[in-house]
Amino acid sequence: MTLTSASPRLSAAHRHWLIVLAGLVVTLALLMHGVERWYAPLALVGAGALLHVIVGAALVVVAALMMRGRGHRHDAPPGVVLRTPRLYDAVVRLMSLGRERRMRADWLDLAALRPGEAVLDVGCGTGTLLLAAAERVGPTGALRGLEAAPEMIEHAHAKARAQGLALELAQGSADRLPYADASFDVALCTLVLHHLPEDVQRAALVELGRVLRPGGRVVIVDLHPRPGLLRRLGSIVALAHGSAAKAVVDVEVELRALGAVDIEAHDRGALLATRARFP
Repeated sequence: MTLTSASPRLSAAHRHWLIVLAGLVVTLALLMHGVERWYAPLALVGAGALLHVIVGAALVVVAALMMRGRGHRHDAPPGVVLRTPRLYDAVVRLMSLGRERRMRADWLDLAALRPGEAVLDVGCGTGTLLLAAAERVGPTGALRGLEAAPEMIEHAHAKARAQGLALELAQGSADRLPYADASFDVALCTLVLHHLPEDVQRAALVELGRVLRPGGRVVIVDLHPRPGLLRRLGSIVALAHGSAAKAVVDVEVELRALGAVDIEAHDRGALLATRARFP
């Protein structure tokens, strides 16, 4: 397994030093304005912790609103189904601290998309990742997505029309993909598994391998399975999900059992991005 650092542009060490420098500057400013020297760093730490708690609590409330109506119908897919597309897009922008475009570009870099390839996004949400992939696969490529909520599919189509693009989207569940064997060059599954029970997660991974052509690649991004307390407290994404998220299976172990090769795990802070190839 290869474990890489969190950011392609700024290393984790550099970010940590920038945070320390910013803290020193703020502490110095507080001292210059007459704050007791012992209170200044405590006030800085307390303010940061309070901000995380407030933002996390707000996002938990928003997440509850997005999940309303899930699982009440007898034909509903397993797990959590998000049904408020505009709110979902806003929350993703907030959780990524305005770096959503860079984050999704990183995932597509791992997929190493090439012109003309067929791409499947399982749990495609409002289609943002597929639309970003369109430029990489070009007009000869194929973009397909699977999503459980019809509300999200409708919004994804609207976004695609606004950009003059076409997406082929289907409603369904990740553990029962409505596609033939060996249909795609690349399969993406980002921030989906933690919404699903563990048995459904494993079934979804089996399905991803089934629909890939020989040599096809899969990129799976989800909450870090063992984030640790400091990592969780330091991440808005992990804090917002809290105990509501299902435990994510060990994706590397599952993929290896399915025969995947060239497996790489890329540390993205609270997220773990796993790339693999099916021979």
